[in-house]
Amino acid sequence: MACRHKLRQNLQRVKREQRTSSDDAVVQGTTIPQSSGADARCISGLRLKLDDVCRALKVIKDALADLEDIRNTVSTLRETVKTEMKRVREESAAIAQRILLKVDKIHHYLTCESGPAKDQPRSSKFEWRVENFSKLKEQMLGGKAKYFYNDNFYVGSHGYKMHLGATLADNSKGKVCLIVYTHITRNPYDRTLQWPYRRRSTFVVVDQKTNCHHKVAEMVPQELGRKQKHCFQRIKSGPNEGIGFTALISLEDSEKAYLMKDSLIVHFTTCDV
Repeated sequence: MACRHKLRQNLQRVKREQRTSSDDAVVQGTTIPQSSGADARCISGLRLKLDDVCRALKVIKDALADLEDIRNTVSTLRETVKTEMKRVREESAAIAQRILLKVDKIHHYLTCESGPAKDQPRSSKFEWRVENFSKLKEQMLGGKAKYFYNDNFYVGSHGYKMHLGATLADNSKGKVCLIVYTHITRNPYDRTLQWPYRRRSTFVVVDQKTNCHHKVAEMVPQELGRKQKHCFQRIKSGPNEGIGFTALISLEDSEKAYLMKDSLIVHFTTCDV
């Protein structure tokens, strides 16, 4: 009987210990209350909401970064547009200025060609017809000749004695171009003329096919630098150094529109400034 009583006590003690262990969990000497099912569901829901908030914050952060990139791009584009507009305005102004100068030169040429009016300064015009141009071109390109000239002529009945010259040379772009220039030579009337030579001079390569696209270049001695002054002084011996325009017209262009029947026409017009 005593043994049965002792066994019953041991079983009761084990059951009490099991109930106690099911109510409390012992971890590293600290008792942690176990959560109920409702608490676990609440915590799980909070975790899900926290995850949603974190994802939303990440989306907002990425959107702000994209917005900053867009702002930087717009700022760069704005500066680029400003720079390009400034460049276009400057180029347009330069082109307009060149067009006005070209129109003025053509107007001067046409005015001199049609004859001076009573209230305009007296002008003189000389026409140089370069015959056998293909032969001259072949000689110069082959090194047999360097220049070709026209006969002397007078600017006015008792004016300056001059002649024109031309040659072929490469320009900065590697194209062969026609260079036209003029020389002032000695003549019996030099002592009665005004020195240095001050007349406005115009070179014109005539468009023989359409008569519309003449190549015009104008020279005003007073507007040239000191290095060219000696070209317009009174001659002491021999002709003065020639002065004119390099790359007035490319050889390719001259053969397309300005050459007819193997002849090239150059007009040289002078007019009092």
